[in-house]
Amino acid sequence: MTTTTLHLGTGKELRRLFGKLAESIRETVASLIGKSLAAQVVDVVVADATELHALLQANVAVVHGALDKDFAGKQFCTLVEVADACAMAGLLMLTPENVIEQRQKSGKLEGEDKEAFGELANVLCSGLSSALRAEVQNVDIRLQD
Repeated sequence: MTTTTLHLGTGKELRRLFGKLAESIRETVASLIGKSLAAQVVDVVVADATELHALLQANVAVVHGALDKDFAGKQFCTLVEVADACAMAGLLMLTPENVIEQRQKSGKLEGEDKEAFGELANVLCSGLSSALRAEVQNVDIRLQD
């Protein structure tokens, strides 16, 4: 694998930008589900699709955001572990905690959870778009799928 890890000090600008994006995710999701959350940048890694797949340690839900303006034609993907996606969707729908736990253990995002996560993803793209515009300017993200 030819993955390059950007060590502290070598990728300061990316780490700072990802920190702002993580904060946007935290604020957006917390406001939707009515719970306090934490989000942080653990590591910044440059990897192609094959390498990324090898790095993943759990099933993930992928939010594909289409970029507009100066970055039209490009995508911004956000990966969320399925267990977390099930929890966020369940909290949004006021699903009982024991049902959320069962859905998390299934490792699948389907049915009403998938639909609710889609609603979260739409708002998430909007929040990410605002955070990016503040740093990169002439850019927007809208949910693609």
